[in-house]
Amino acid sequence: MALAKVLSCAVAGLDGEIIECEVDVSRRGLNSLAMVGLPDTAVKEAKDRVESAIKNSGIRFPQGRIIVNLAPADLRKEGPTYDLPIAPAWGVYSIGVLESIDTGTPYGAAGTINSSPYVTNPGYVQVPTAVTYYFTARDAFRTETTYQTDLSLNMSKTIGPVEIFIQPQVLNVFNAQHVVAVDTSVFTAASSGGGNNKFAPFNPFTTAPTQRPHGDTTVTTANWDYGPNFGHPTAFTSSSVNGSFQLPRTFRVSLEVAL
Repeated sequence: MALAKVLSCAVAGLDGEIIECEVDVSRRGLNSLAMVGLPDTAVKEAKDRVESAIKNSGIRFPQGRIIVNLAPADLRKEGPTYDLPIAPAWGVYSIGVLESIDTGTPYGAAGTINSSPYVTNPGYVQVPTAVTYYFTARDAFRTETTYQTDLSLNMSKTIGPVEIFIQPQVLNVFNAQHVVAVDTSVFTAASSGGGNNKFAPFNPFTTAPTQRPHGDTTVTTANWDYGPNFGHPTAFTSSSVNGSFQLPRTFRVSLEVAL
């Protein structure tokens, strides 16, 4: 069984100190229980009180080598106040919270151009006619920062030689809907996008390309322009569910059986 952790509190003088109750249960070795982290006699007696409470609740007490660590190790723990945090950390159940922050994905304006008329290198067997050209820095733009909160409840129970682990999860609890993918299409002479879009070719080795006033199809001397949906979420389709947005609130359950 993996390490479980529950937070508690101790009083040190006039101050409160966070105590981490960590419990590790290993199925290897003889049944034993060790409590470390400067516990006094009352705290050490918690193992008997907690074991009795778990058994009287109809839950089988974990079998194996159990280690209970009360951190920080340099602070003495006193009194029976640690029974409650130790019980869930003992591996019967624990709650997990994960907060994710993504600063976004960088992207730039890149389009296809035909460089073959301007390549004089005789080393080419066949000069490429379509290459990707960046009209801006590769990280000139960035999608918005996303936030997501995930919750999980970890529950385990031993039935005879079988250990059952169940983990229900709620992903994106607050159902945040930030944009994670955008349209990056760029129009050039090699990929004008059809319609009235007309662009002039240019030598990518010697000439700095000029951008057309965005959406002004009357200008035909410019070399490139952003697509009409550049920087906006891509179209929602059934084949790419929520492809432009982060995963909506999702519920799922995992089940594991170990012998």
